[in-house]
Formats: sequence, structure tokens, C-alpha cells
Amino acid sequence: MTYAKLLLQDKQFGKALKVCESLLGSCQDEDIKVEAAYYAGVAASNLKDMDKALEFFRMSLSSKSKKLKGRAQTGVMGILYSRKDYEGVIKEASNGSYPMIPRYKAKQGLMIGNCYFMKKEYARAVGYLADVETHDQGSEVAFEAGYKKILCNYKTGNQQIVDQVDDFIENYAVGRGEHRFIHQALLMKAESLFAQQSFKEAAKTYTFINSNLIDVKYQQDLHFKCGYCLLKLENHAGVVNIYSAYIDKYPDAENVSDAYFHRASAYMSLDYKERALKDYNYVIKAAPDYPKADFVRQRIAEIEGRELKEEVLVSRPFQLGGKWFNCLMILIGAVVLFLLIKLKGGRSSGANTSEKE
Repeated sequence: MTYAKLLLQDKQFGKALKVCESLLGSCQDEDIKVEAAYYAGVAASNLKDMDKALEFFRMSLSSKSKKLKGRAQTGVMGILYSRKDYEGVIKEASNGSYPMIPRYKAKQGLMIGNCYFMKKEYARAVGYLADVETHDQGSEVAFEAGYKKILCNYKTGNQQIVDQVDDFIENYAVGRGEHRFIHQALLMKAESLFAQQSFKEAAKTYTFINSNLIDVKYQQDLHFKCGYCLLKLENHAGVVNIYSAYIDKYPDAENVSDAYFHRASAYMSLDYKERALKDYNYVIKAAPDYPKADFVRQRIAEIEGRELKEEVLVSRPFQLGGKWFNCLMILIGAVVLFLLIKLKGGRSSGANTSEKE
């Protein structure tokens, strides 16, 4: 058995497998057979023969010997997990809990937690992931479990995400500053702060995020929201920089007109009226039905030093405060006054007729 282990350490998996198989004869001691079966599974898995590896791990589990049961079970669960058989992983874990060192206990906990995560049973996942951090503190397995725990809590709307991310960064960021888990966690913190309208803290957190280290599907939204935070903070130069980069990178984005509008507002605050005019004109040309189109047209007129035509100022005929609305009110008032005078005149004539009689 020692020779087989040396071959495994030397990564001679084919030779190690043959040696292990030769030790599985019926004449061998049960402890030797269970060990040979387990290491045969290790060799086969390294040779990418997962069916054979699964067979050997199960052989080790079915042995009467108590040796290596935990490792063999972890091997079975690992193969099932790689096949995305999440129900199989959970079922295997429920078949029995065997004595094992914390490292293997942590591996099992991470797999089970990830299975429940994939099943969208986030509350159950969190319990297993928290155990992983307890059993294997500071390890790479615990690092992944810590991140997945935050992700589960984020998906369930947990209100303590900001504090949880701060704890996660404190515990794991040293030496892992460029790992995607760190930046994805910071994104969850920033999104939570943005939802709470804590724009100052959100902006600070967004700027810490390396957008190249988060999922591509979140990058566009990150840039836009960062710009919006700076807008709320009246950091006009920052708004110009962020939205200029956004427009260059996402020229066909659905909300690119918003980016032009916000940048134009920042330009106005910085007294760059010609640049603002260019952006406002883009908004009107690209999105004639833009929700703030009337305001944009007024801004354009102000910059150009002219008054808007009546039909432009009042895009809706009876808009409150518009000239058409005021004319209509005068007309209605005149009609009402005329009717009242006529009615009063009719009553006076009737009274005179009665007196004559």
C-alpha cells in the first residue's frame, strides 16, 4: 500500500491504480482492502475515469472496516456534484455521518451548501456554509463558503448585508485582493447601500470594485449607478467622467439617453453650456418621447437664448399653466358670465309681467 501512495504522490496514477487493484483480493485483510479501494478511487478520478472512481469509493464505503469512510463518502459526493446531481449529493450525505478530519468535513459542507444554493433553498444552504467556516477557518474552502453565505443572504433580502460584507472583507481579503469573490461581495454591499439611498457610502464602495473581476452582466449597471450616486452628491466632474466612459462603452444601452441627460445636467452645473447643449440635443433626437423632453427643450432654448414656440412649450394642449389652458379658462368664464346675465334678465322680465297683471 505504501508503494501505491508513493506512486500517487509522484502522479503516476495509472501504475498506482494497478497496484491498488492487485490488493483487492479476498485474501487480503479488510483494512488493507478498504484502503486499496479508496486510493484506487483517487487514482481513477485523476485519470478522469469517474465511473470507475465512483465504483471504488462505494466499495470502500461498503467495507466492514471503519477506515477512510469519511474520505470515501466525500469522494462519492464530489463525483455526484461534478455531474450536477444535487439531490444525489444530499442523499449521500444523509446516508451516514462518518468520523473525518475538519478539512473533509468542510468539503462536504461546502458541497451540500452549494447544492441547496442551486436548488434555491437559501436558508438551508446558509446553515451548512456557516459550518464550513467553523470547521476549516481561513482556508480556501471557508473563503468560498463565506462568499456563498453572503450571496444566499443577499438573494433573500437580508438587511445586514453591509455588515456581513465588511466582516467577510476583514476575514479574507488579505492576500486575496484581486479575487472575484471579494469584488462580487463589494458589489452586493454597494447595491444594498444604493437601495437604501446611502449614496455617499454606495459611491465609495462602487469605486473600490474592479469591474473586470465581477460578472459581465453586472458591469453596465455598476457604472451607471456609480454615476447616479455622484449626481446625487453633486460631484459634477465625477458625473461627467463616469457617464462619458459609460457612453463610450455602452453606446447602445437602453438607458444611454439618461446618461446623456445626467451628463448634460453636470455640464450645466460646471457652466459648460455648449457641451450641455450637445447632450440635450442628442436626447431629443434619440428619444423624442423622453420623459423629461419638455424640460430638455426648455434647457435648449435657455442656452440658445430664445423663447420656445407656444406649441413646443405646451406639448399637451391643456397642460396646467400653459397658454392654451389659460385661454380655455377665459373662454369658459365668459360663457358662464353670459349665461348668468341672460338668466338674470329673464327673471327680471318675468317679474315685470306679473306686476302689470
